Amino acid sequence: MNKEKKENPKKKQFLKEGVKVKKEKIKKKDLISKFYKKHNEDKEVIELSKFLRSKKFERVDAEDGFVGYEMTFEENGKIAFGILELESYINKETKETACIIQTSMLSFERTDITTYAWVAPIFEKEEFDKLPDERKNLFLIENIDEYRIDKKDLKVKKVNGNINLCSLRCVLDVYMNIWELIFKLINCLVSVMTAGYYWWLAYLVDCLFGFELYFIICNFACSCCCNWWCRWYVVGCYCHSTDYNFDDLWALTQH
Repeated sequence: MNKEKKENPKKKQFLKEGVKVKKEKIKKKDLISKFYKKHNEDKEVIELSKFLRSKKFERVDAEDGFVGYEMTFEENGKIAFGILELESYINKETKETACIIQTSMLSFERTDITTYAWVAPIFEKEEFDKLPDERKNLFLIENIDEYRIDKKDLKVKKVNGNINLCSLRCVLDVYMNIWELIFKLINCLVSVMTAGYYWWLAYLVDCLFGFELYFIICNFACSCCCNWWCRWYVVGCYCHSTDYNFDDLWALTQH
């Protein structure tokens, strides 16, 4: 008697049919030069850097503190680029880590840039080991605070609807098998724990974005907030301004 196997799709459609994607890692030396220029010309980077310095954070000069990816998207003759650049900070007193991230969506007609800062908790392995099993895998993402610049007065404000939780919701939607996603997170988490550097945010982002294409594409989708880039390439809509609740996101993984 033959039994038919029902194969569940691992992922649902996220990119539109026919979209071609190319990903390249940006050289560390180029990132350092680009951020040097941003600190002299980019008002949002300047203000976020001032904010982090007011919290006793210092820029990390080591090349490992910089992460960058450039992606090319093409569909029906429409070409656009997505660029993510990250610069690390550390508080030497508390050992907290932070970073400034800039996400750019560019075409030959327009450019949209989203700049924000992440401040992460102190990563203590002893405290991590005490967490319930269901919290361990997503602990790092859950506890990241996000800050952005108010376009009206250029003041730094902590936001509730943030890009890291929006990206997590996006990836949860893409993955039909949540445990495949968690397995990838565990692998990156292990890398972070063994890296030996306090600026582990850079390692986490580099690991996730380098390991799986959808992590970085979801970051772009949440940054663009359903604008032209999303309409060109993505099925559905995600936006960082949505106040995603972590408990609600975790509930999605239980079905």
